[in-house]
Amino acid sequence: MPVREIMTFEESIVRLEEILKQLDGGKIDLETALTQYEEGITLLKNCHRILETARQKIEVLRSVNADGSPVTAPFTET
Repeated sequence: MPVREIMTFEESIVRLEEILKQLDGGKIDLETALTQYEEGITLLKNCHRILETARQKIEVLRSVNADGSPVTAPFTET
């Protein structure tokens, strides 16, 4: 199953778990295993990107000024 352009974090995790079960099962040929491994790496990168974006948003929302008021700024993904 090819990785879609946009997958949610949850969809990526579910697919990663499916791939892990198949790889751990040891009943697939080497070519299929390598293809699934590569898909897993792509999914892992997608999860990392989503988590990094969330982390950056949370940091912005956690900022406060000297009087304790929240300081917010638009988040721009680079």
